[in-house]
Amino acid sequence: MGAAPGRVSWVAPMERMRCSFCHKRADEVVRMIAGPSVVICNECVVLCTEILGNSSPLKGWQLLVRMPEGTHNLCAQRTGWSTLVHLGATYSWCEAELVRPDVTERVLAVRQRGIGNTCFGATIRPDVEPTEERARSLIGDDRHTNGVGDTDGSSRHPFRASAQRPSVAHVPTDEDRKRVAAWRSERTLSAAWKNYCTVATDERWERDCGVYGFYSGTGTYDSDRLELSAGADARVLLVCEKTVVRDAVDVSRYGAPARVTHSAKAALAWVRPLPSAWTSRALHDHAKRLKAPLAFFGDLDPQALHFFAAIRAGGRDALLRSRVAHVPIRWVGLDGRWLDLMCRHLEITEIPSAWTIKMNWLDMEYWQLVKRMVPDVRTLLGARGFALLEGGSKIEVDAFMSFMRQPLLAELDRRLRRLGRR
Repeated sequence: MGAAPGRVSWVAPMERMRCSFCHKRADEVVRMIAGPSVVICNECVVLCTEILGNSSPLKGWQLLVRMPEGTHNLCAQRTGWSTLVHLGATYSWCEAELVRPDVTERVLAVRQRGIGNTCFGATIRPDVEPTEERARSLIGDDRHTNGVGDTDGSSRHPFRASAQRPSVAHVPTDEDRKRVAAWRSERTLSAAWKNYCTVATDERWERDCGVYGFYSGTGTYDSDRLELSAGADARVLLVCEKTVVRDAVDVSRYGAPARVTHSAKAALAWVRPLPSAWTSRALHDHAKRLKAPLAFFGDLDPQALHFFAAIRAGGRDALLRSRVAHVPIRWVGLDGRWLDLMCRHLEITEIPSAWTIKMNWLDMEYWQLVKRMVPDVRTLLGARGFALLEGGSKIEVDAFMSFMRQPLLAELDRRLRRLGRR
């Protein structure tokens, strides 16, 4: 990292190859079909073929509806959208028509307000009237009657709904909760983190607690990995928590204008969580050589904040020694302003519950610990972002990338350009 700034990359081509539709990595699928500018995995090819094969050419408004057996079909919309509220969430429903080469069937289609264009639905008999109650019966249940077909939500593709699984494999006892909260009495952050991890690494829920870099007793951690791509004219160095964000800002899609890395002159980095002193120093040194500010984009969750705090402190071990702001880095990740942007774009006032993830008991305890690691977290996230976490929910950038990709990239471009001019 002591060399002059230039184009640097330690990423093998296959490691960065992702499906342009479902964003799965090459190592997660059986086969990739690569073209000059688009990469498609076999599962997405099969899904597109299925949709086109099951549908006839339609006129007017078209809907993509997931049917009870798990297939997706194009349907012709026959009525306007009606609104219904179910368990605090707002949905819309309409009557549509499933047109196949050999048959035409009536369909009741339901979608959650602001959640993409794919509906879930079922066919209805010719003698059955579509009503709000029948639309409501499609929401949240596994199978339905009253003239509406089965909606078991079978899953054969990543786009299809899968059965919900409990977030924690075993129900915690009062003793478990008492043990995990014992870190609060520790005077040092290092002792508090070690205390918390003795419970979080329990094999009963280790997989579900989502904590980065478990304390191993010796302070060891797996090898560091830094992926950096920077031009000598870069005005800002953006560290991305997720590779999906890094790839999105570096590639133009769907007729979008110049990519963010070009328009904002942004250098990009991805590092392995939790970053060590070497990683933090390498990022800091490169930003200084570029004479560019360092920024971090992450989810609105405890993990991303912990990640950010470790870089800012000069590494994961320095953070546990309560070193704060050793590396000047700005938070440009999800916060209250991003949530406001989402609501304005979707013309809603509250974040749809389907976009958020409910934190379990370990996540909530982790959040309390992260607040100790990031004492200025309320200022970083703003009132709305802080309140979301305090209320026991978190949100990941994947929700933005799926349904408001272009507004997200445009706003990130604006923020990075403004940061680069300082």
